[in-house]
Amino acid sequence: MKPVSALISALALTGFATAAAQDTVNVPLSVDILNPGDLVSLQVTRDGDLGQIARSATTVCNYRYRNGVLMIEDGTTGESVPAPGATSAGCAQFGTTTRPILELSCPPGMNVQLEVGYDLSLANTSFGANSVFFDGSWVSGTPGSHIGYDFVLSCPSGANAGVNTFPLELGVEGSVDFYGDVPSGERDVNIPINIVFE
Repeated sequence: MKPVSALISALALTGFATAAAQDTVNVPLSVDILNPGDLVSLQVTRDGDLGQIARSATTVCNYRYRNGVLMIEDGTTGESVPAPGATSAGCAQFGTTTRPILELSCPPGMNVQLEVGYDLSLANTSFGANSVFFDGSWVSGTPGSHIGYDFVLSCPSGANAGVNTFPLELGVEGSVDFYGDVPSGERDVNIPINIVFE
């Protein structure tokens, strides 16, 4: 029988050493890291128009879309009629209305949170949006911690595996008080929308 030392020497000579050294290999890998803001964007493609809306002498007048229909509402009695038309207290809407349209770009399956605020630039008035039309249905907003509404939209599948663009319509609303100095005539307002990344 061969001694143990002779057996180990024989294994080493045949490439079976028990403590053979290993070389290190660095494998190249390219990566492009995107920020949340690189995945989601909003762009206005059509301005909105509420037409002519009236101020009442006795009550707050609210004008808002409900399930795609612009309604004229008396803030005191709750009387509500579809536009165009008028309530008994003189809340009225006439003329062409156009809902604003935006393009929302986002990847399929991602939830996008939007904060829609109010324009308060005109005295004793407010303008915002309490609903949106997205992916074939109306979505109602929930009152947010800010002045306005929050929306959580799930991006549907599109033509691309990556970012796709979808139309987003705003169900705008306006409120005009009966007291104080309310400006008259044609005016432009801007409804603020923030994309929230948490």
